[in-house]
Amino acid sequence: NYKVYPQIVAGDGFTVALKSDGTVWAWGSDAYGQIGQNTTVQAENMYQSPKKVEFSFTKVITDPAEETTEGAYIKKIAAGDHHVLALDSNGHVYAWGSNENGQLGIADKDTMYSSTPLRIGLIRDNNGNITSDIFEGIVIKDIIAGPESSYVIDGVVESVALNMNRNDRNQKIY
Repeated sequence: NYKVYPQIVAGDGFTVALKSDGTVWAWGSDAYGQIGQNTTVQAENMYQSPKKVEFSFTKVITDPAEETTEGAYIKKIAAGDHHVLALDSNGHVYAWGSNENGQLGIADKDTMYSSTPLRIGLIRDNNGNITSDIFEGIVIKDIIAGPESSYVIDGVVESVALNMNRNDRNQKIY
């Protein structure tokens, strides 16, 4: 019972498709990990045919009321120049690709890219264990990707910028 409208979005030299079954496929340039194949990022990486993007739907242990991740699927995608956002059926957002300007919305300032989808808003300790979720209790309704920026809409706040490494452009960050 998926409620997914197929989509195709494009960035700078790559394309991402969302099928009606909730799966995501990507092809083209993978110079920043935007194809989502968990590979070492190299400028010459190019995928001529679509590759399925795998998601690890993460249930946050700190929130016992959180919906199960069983049966979760992607229902919307958005692309910037070199990064991709995906919104799942539980209202969680995943991001991958370039993070040079913090567009992945992750708190790790040393991570310049991710070649796998990361659930945004999760704070981890030095051992990689999830300690909190900055979006706990908030269900994201929509996602928007600019060339080097990302936004989520929760139905209450108009929009929240995700650029967590850099805020020299006066984005509203929560």
